[in-house]
This record gives sequence, C-alpha cells and structure tokens, in this order.
Amino acid sequence: MTSMTDGATAPLTAETVGWAYRLLLGRDPESPEVIEQWRGVGLERLRHDMLRSPEFQGRVAAGLAERSAASWAIGPAAVEAMLALRNGHAPAPAEVEQRLRAGADLDALRRELFAGEAVRAVLPPREGLRSRTLRLLDWEGTLLGDTRDPDFAGAPGTAPAVAAALRAFWPEGAEGVSLVDSGAGIGLISLAMAAALPGHGGLRCFEERLREAAFLAANLAGNGIADAAPFAVAAPPAAELVAAPEGAPGLLRLGAAGAVGEALAARDALAGADCVVLLRFDPRAVLLTDREDPRRALALLAESFPGAAALDDPAQPTLLAEEAARDHVLDASLRTPLELVLTPDPGWIERFRLA
Repeated sequence: MTSMTDGATAPLTAETVGWAYRLLLGRDPESPEVIEQWRGVGLERLRHDMLRSPEFQGRVAAGLAERSAASWAIGPAAVEAMLALRNGHAPAPAEVEQRLRAGADLDALRRELFAGEAVRAVLPPREGLRSRTLRLLDWEGTLLGDTRDPDFAGAPGTAPAVAAALRAFWPEGAEGVSLVDSGAGIGLISLAMAAALPGHGGLRCFEERLREAAFLAANLAGNGIADAAPFAVAAPPAAELVAAPEGAPGLLRLGAAGAVGEALAARDALAGADCVVLLRFDPRAVLLTDREDPRRALALLAESFPGAAALDDPAQPTLLAEEAARDHVLDASLRTPLELVLTPDPGWIERFRLA
C-alpha cells in the first residue's frame, strides 16, 4: 500500500478516496474519474467537502452514518483512511498496524472517526423537534420537523427551485388548479407548491408513514394553507389520478418510494394528460425499489416529455434531452435526490426565474 504524504494538497491514493466514500457516505465512488478528481485536491479539501456535503449531513441527520448493511472487507487501507480523516493528516505505518491489531468492523471504524474533534465540529445537531423559517418566492412560513429527518435538516433544499418552476407554468396564479403531492413527507415540497400557486383549487397530500404524516398535517395547518387535505395513506396510482373524470390534478408530484417506476409505468397517460408532473429522483431508490437502471429511466422520461428537466441548479434547470445533460443530472442526484419537472413543453425553461 502506498501511504499518503502530509500536506493540504497531498495527493491521495485511490484506495483512500474509496474508503472515504465508504466511511462517510456509505457507498463506493461514482466512477474512476471522480476518484481521480479527489486525488488531485488532497486530504484537507476532501475531508472538508465530504463532511459538509448535503449527502453526509443528511445521512447523519437520519441516523444512518454510523451503520451500514455493506460488508466491505476491513484492511490497512480502511484503517489508514479512517485515521487520516479523523486526524487531518496521514498516519504513521506503526499507528495503522497497531489499530489493525485491535480489530474493527466498518461500524466501529465509523464510530471512532466521528469521535474525532474535527469531525464532531461539523456534525449536524440531533436535537429532535424544531422549527425553522422557510422563504419561498414572496411567501414566508415555518417548517416544523425533526433535525434527524433529512428533508428538515437539508431544508429548503430544492423547494425554492420547485416554487420558481411552478411560477413559470402559472405566472398569474393557479385559480382552480387542483394540486396533488403523493409521498409528501413532512410537507416541504407541498408548501412550495402552495406558496407558488396562490388561489389554487385544493391541495391533497398523501403520506403513508405516520410520523411524517403527522408533521405534514402540522405544517399545512400551521402555515394556514387553505384547501389543504393531508391523508395518512398511500396515494392512488398516478395513472388513476390523471384519468379521474372529476378532480384530475393540474399539478401532480410523485415523491414516494417507487415514484420513478410508477411514472415509467404511467408515462403515456402522464404525457397525454393536461398536467404538470414533479418527480423525486433518487438513483439509489430507482435501483433498489424500482429495479430500474437510473440512466435508462432518465432517457425514457426525456423521450416521453420533451420539456423534462431537473432542478439541480438553483439558477437554471437542466433539460434532459441530451445524454450529457442526463449524465450530469445523474451525478448530481447521487449527492442528493433531485426534483424533476415532466412536461411536453420545453418553453417553460425560458420563463424560469428563481427570484
């Protein structure tokens, strides 16, 4: 094993970068190209950026960072990476050997890493129930949640971009337009929908997880969202919602686990409906829940919806028409789940204004 050298810009081995991902993010790096990028910036920058990334902060807030179902074999490279990330400099070979003799599994290495002073300083608080101010376009409200919930910890997340995108479709308001949020969680995107579309014709929010549904109801009521109805059940399938003879939504968000598979199964019905669709895109969920290739899923959605775009950049959505753009979106969504806008009309991009 080639050891790292000290210094803020010291090059890293590919093994060390790989173990930084496994220890902090619970996964392997996206590609060899990403590994090479990290190798060029050095240990200090890698540690700084990874510890402050939304992906890592969200994992800690959700209580996932110190445990893993993965079974990577622990060896010298894992121990060296843990000590380097904890201490901020490359360990001496004797220190690595001593730590190896003590024995450790992946979760034990993580606990030791998170006990380091520099790492503890950037860990998000796990203090339970809290509220925070939420500003979306010209609307200001309060989001109630648990600091251990990734949606609350990462708020406002994509909510401002969602609100701006919806204003691009309904710049004069959405009088009488029915809104549905399927898999609403604690209601962050539901609030963005309501804030962007004053005068809407009713907001139905579905969340089958009871704990999240309780926060959802509190956030809708606490912000005085008129004509909002939270339901602590799963929503009807997307194809049924858009085909309903009465009350078909003008805006449908699919945010529950399995949303991408649901959208793909109903893409002909969704593309033919008079409805704007929002879709939460998490490539890991696509692989595990939908059993679908995320890259293929993006291509199929782009094929059915010429105006499909990802809200990955706060200033400018990314159209999914080109393969290079889809690769960029896939890379961004590996760091944090994204909201996609699915529509036949690409012209909305020109009307998008965040402020």
